[in-house]
Amino acid sequence: MGMSVIISAATAQDVEQIFRLQYLCFQREAELYDNYRIDPLVQTLDAVRGEVADDLVFVARLGDEVVGSVRGFTDPDGTGQIGKLCVHPGSRVTGSAPGC
Repeated sequence: MGMSVIISAATAQDVEQIFRLQYLCFQREAELYDNYRIDPLVQTLDAVRGEVADDLVFVARLGDEVVGSVRGFTDPDGTGQIGKLCVHPGSRVTGSAPGC
């Protein structure tokens, strides 16, 4: 039996993996729209570190590897938002993230 994906809140130790995963995952969108200046591709490591510290960020782990991440925050008007949903290409359509 293979390893299971574990979902948990991101920690400071996850920041570099989230940063690399985000860059990898948003290449397709950048290519599709012919725009490589989209936020997930130009965001700095320090900015990701700030999101992990200040917002609600979850990661999906397969062993020690972060294979997915998503951010959540609340707008000033109280509306909840999710963004930057990332699933590693090797983990898509494997059952670890159904529908991705």
